[in-house]
Formats: sequence, C-alpha cells, structure tokens
Amino acid sequence: ERQPSKLNVAGSNPVFRSNCRCSSGVERFLGKEKVSSSNLDIGSLIINKLQNNISFKGHLSRNKFIYTQILFIMIKTKTDFFNLRTIFNNLIIRTMRNLLNFIVFLPIFMYSQNDINYDNLYPKGDILIKNHNYWTSKYYPERILEFKKTPITKGGIVFLGNSITEGGEDWGKRINMEGVSNRGISGDITDGVLERLKEIIFYKPKMVFILIGHNDLWSFRIKSGVPSIKYIEKNILKIVETINIGSPETIIYVQSILPTRHFTRDGFFEKSIKKINSFLINKQNKLNFKYIDLHSFFVDSDGFLKSELTYDGGHLNDNGYDLWSDIIKSVISNSR
Repeated sequence: ERQPSKLNVAGSNPVFRSNCRCSSGVERFLGKEKVSSSNLDIGSLIINKLQNNISFKGHLSRNKFIYTQILFIMIKTKTDFFNLRTIFNNLIIRTMRNLLNFIVFLPIFMYSQNDINYDNLYPKGDILIKNHNYWTSKYYPERILEFKKTPITKGGIVFLGNSITEGGEDWGKRINMEGVSNRGISGDITDGVLERLKEIIFYKPKMVFILIGHNDLWSFRIKSGVPSIKYIEKNILKIVETINIGSPETIIYVQSILPTRHFTRDGFFEKSIKKINSFLINKQNKLNFKYIDLHSFFVDSDGFLKSELTYDGGHLNDNGYDLWSDIIKSVISNSR
C-alpha cells in the first residue's frame, strides 16, 4: 500500500491534491506545514488547529466540508495516526459536542485490509439477475462459488464473459502466461456481468478481456427479457465504465461479438451482431477501452461462423480456441 513518508497537508503534495478538491480551503485551515505521516503528528496538528481556531457557533457549518475532506485524505493516503484516547485527551468537551458530525467518520480509520469481508466481492447465492433464464439462474451461483475458491490474481489478466469464455477453461495455459483468471459463466448476459464486477475492481487486474452479448441477443430474439439492441450496447458500456472508475489502471479490451451459424430468415443474428460491433468500434475512441476484432477472423463468406471453428454452430471447438488464443497473444505482445 502507498504510504508516503512525508505528507504536505498544505496541498503541495500530489497525493493530497489528487484526493482533495478544496486544497485552498484546507491550506487556510491547516497552514503551509509539512508533517510526518507516522505516529500522531497529523492528528495532533488538526486537533490543535481545531482547538485554537474554532468558536463553534456557526463555524462548523462553514467548515464541515473541509473537515470531511481532511478525513478522506487520511483514508486515501493510509495515514495511521488516530486513536480514540488521543482524541478524547486533546479535545475539550465543548469541542466534542460541536464536532459530532466530524467524529462520525472516525470508525473509518479503524478499518484495515484484514477486516474485509471477501464474500461481499461476489453476488449473493440467492441473487436473481434480471433477464437470466431459468437454467442460468441456477448455474450462475454455482460458478460464483468456484470464483470464491480461486480469486483473481492482483495485476493479472481476466477473461470475462459467457459460455464461450468459460469454454476456454485454462486461459493461462492457452496464452502461456501466469495469473490468468477465467470469469466466464455459461448462459450469462450483460446484466449478470454487471453484478460481478466488484471482484475485478478489488483485485485490479492488469488487463480484462470482455466478450459478452450472445445470450442477450437470444433473449431479445425470443422476447424473454432483454428489451432491445440498444440495451445490450448500453450495458456493455456500463461494464467498461464501472471497471474504469473502480480500477482505472486496468486495460480494458472489448472483443467483438462472434458470428454464429444459427440461421434465421430475416438475418437477425448477422445484422444484430454487425450493429453492436460497429457501435463498439465507434465508442472505443470516446471511452477508455480497446476494441479487438475477433469477428473478421471467425466469419465465413456468407456471414456465418466458420464451420471448422465450432462444434454446434455457436460454441468453439479446439480450432476456434487456438485461433482466439493466438489473437490474444498478439494483442498482449503488441501492448508491451
């Protein structure tokens, strides 16, 4: 964990500035002083400032935002200085009464890595995902239990998707790399993926490869939940945005939806897949993700999945996974 030896509480420290949007207000409050982040130096400084500068009638309401920001700076920088005895010894009773809103945040500082309930990183066993079919609603919790037993490697690689991803099994072996996690769930849809991103955000992998949308299209086609193509497109972008916000250092690759060999007279799947893939191509420069065109490698001259790459018209055989793995290895190699 990052824990700088010196913390400039006046605002010149880049860590401080990145975590506080009211640095000028804090400067006025704390002054331009540098203090050690160890022991109780920062806590003592704040306590002294509070004692010396606060006449609390009306003052708390004006400065409450600054106090809150100071606390969150301490959380972000992992500054270890607070204990309740010091606070109670240094703050007079009159101050304590008026600092009630300030003190509410103190339990946050008692939090540590060891207190994390790792079960909260995963969907609950009884969760009902919107638009899941009956089979997937039963299989999804079983797969989540498997994920709990094999957590994502910090700084590793994650393959995220549905049965096509799950069918790749040991992706680490396929791409000849360590720390690779398979987070595919058969039958899953974009709604299901959105419910299981906490694990990715917590472990902050180096790369995430997303392939999702096939089952959403089936659901839309047979009118069993997913309402539109736009809904699928928006959900894919939500997945990207959620990871970007929670784990901004993670490189996100969104892979094109693969063709299928499921024929319909109106060409529904070919047209819909082409539409979503075109949408993703147009969005990659506007949002923080990279698009991988798998479709061009897997499609035949008639717009269907090449017969030599599938065993049932929708899922890949060994030839299909070998081709996919070669593409991913090339992407990773070129990213270095």
